[in-house]
Amino acid sequence: MIDLGEVEEIYNRFCTFGSRTLNQDLGTWMDNSKFAKLCRDTKIVGGKITPTDVDIIFNKVRTKNPRKIDFDEFLQGLKLLGAIKFPEKEPLRQFHLMCDIVVNGKPKVKATSVQSDPVTQRLTDTSQYTGTSKNRFDDNGKGLGMTLLGSQANLSKLSRDNLNKRAESKEMLQEGPTKLPKIGSKGNLTRA
Repeated sequence: MIDLGEVEEIYNRFCTFGSRTLNQDLGTWMDNSKFAKLCRDTKIVGGKITPTDVDIIFNKVRTKNPRKIDFDEFLQGLKLLGAIKFPEKEPLRQFHLMCDIVVNGKPKVKATSVQSDPVTQRLTDTSQYTGTSKNRFDDNGKGLGMTLLGSQANLSKLSRDNLNKRAESKEMLQEGPTKLPKIGSKGNLTRA
């Protein structure tokens, strides 16, 4: 016998999968993309059932106003999917087989893995960095992030010189057009 509590638990997992907020109402509705993901991840799609069939069944069972289905509509969708996947079985057996498939499934996360080949090792070894890139990491190779932006002590001489030049040019612009800067022999700006 099928425990609908287990089916509802899987239903709620797929409803909240990928949601950024933890809202009490999220677990009560499933949209079309989550329904399609459930059917892909639990291997319902394949053989006699295509992704198009899943979309059509979703639109058959949902009410017209919202674009989501509740748990009762989800169970109706499983009955319709069971009729396609197991046409030789009786309707109650079709439903039980579909519930068994759903209970044994979980949302699957697809993520890329980090390569650990020699090229990646060499490119990500912070002890080999030079110039301004070297100043972005501490002695242990951990990135300094926003702390680097907060203090000029960690910035390279080149970066400090650029910041000083920008500050000087802003001061000259604020003084007004009567005191225009002169360009020196080496191309440097000097005060008039």
